[in-house]
Amino acid sequence: MKEHLIKVPIREKAGPTSASRFDYQKDWSICKLIEYHKIKSDYVIIFDWHEDLVIMDSESNPQRIEFYQIKGKKSGNWKVSDLIRSETGKDGKVLLSIIGKLYDCKSKFDFGTSSLNFVSNARFQVDLEVTLPSSLTKDDICIIELKSEEKAKIKNKIKTEHSLSIDPIYEDITFLRVIDLSLDGSKEHTQGKISEFLNSIFPNKNFNIPNVYRMLFDEVKRRSGYSKDNITYEDLLSNKAIGKSQFEQIMEATGINKNYDEIWNRLDVKLQNDGLSFQATKNLKQAWKKLELERMNPNNDYLYKLIDTLKAIANESESNGTLNNLKLIECVESIYNTFNKTVVIPVSYDLNFIKAIILSEIYD
Repeated sequence: MKEHLIKVPIREKAGPTSASRFDYQKDWSICKLIEYHKIKSDYVIIFDWHEDLVIMDSESNPQRIEFYQIKGKKSGNWKVSDLIRSETGKDGKVLLSIIGKLYDCKSKFDFGTSSLNFVSNARFQVDLEVTLPSSLTKDDICIIELKSEEKAKIKNKIKTEHSLSIDPIYEDITFLRVIDLSLDGSKEHTQGKISEFLNSIFPNKNFNIPNVYRMLFDEVKRRSGYSKDNITYEDLLSNKAIGKSQFEQIMEATGINKNYDEIWNRLDVKLQNDGLSFQATKNLKQAWKKLELERMNPNNDYLYKLIDTLKAIANESESNGTLNNLKLIECVESIYNTFNKTVVIPVSYDLNFIKAIILSEIYD
């Protein structure tokens, strides 16, 4: 699966996607990421690779793969005629239909495909073999549920588009899914999902949800836009995907999983007991808040290298006994002095910011 994923050529794109539609796709991708992280012990989600979203059952040894095509619709319902309609690209080339694109994924990954999914905020007005309940009331419709006439239209379209001489096998794994993500309010809806997720894990922590949303949105945007020839599976995981372990690493690195307010409250008492002045404590608190915000960008390579450097100095100082019998603020000063001998601090990161990093590494 891993080798096949990177060797099979990517289907040619229809052209530039509008910003609003692309944002809608990213918002739903974030919601799907949160959903899988809550219920799956292992997974990897790949953004804009063969389809809008690809989900596999494992980062290290994937066996099953799902494909998702995401389309928002401002008004009306989807009909079978919409699903099998072929559009013409700017170069005059006839493009695959919605169903044709999904089947294209299945034909390339026939050995591992567990589902093909067309998802939208709009509902599906299709004829079902069992007429009740109506298709307009169903959130999930499997193609095999459609009337034989409707299935025949889809089958014939796939055979024409893919030049098949035999009937394609796909009906029982192809789904039409209605999602509860409005086209105009997808950002707010996604922020709500993020808030529910984080509050379920850390019920006593106050989150800046817009900042967390922006961080995750930018991560999905960056990974969606990553493009490289001769990509390896490791490149794919690092730059086009987020898996279970990667999401946990993002949460750890950005501090989402830490209650910085609670940690600071403990630090505040400790620092004042150590005799630090009110103004010095206030300056450190401001730097602490800045650090919490700066960590929200998991691609701030300089910051994370800085954190690693200070962490290494702190660990070495603790191992060799340099910090023995020192008060907390004295430990911070000692580590800072060692650091300051060899590293030039950038203008944007002042003394208090460096000390805030040290506090976060040695105290928590």
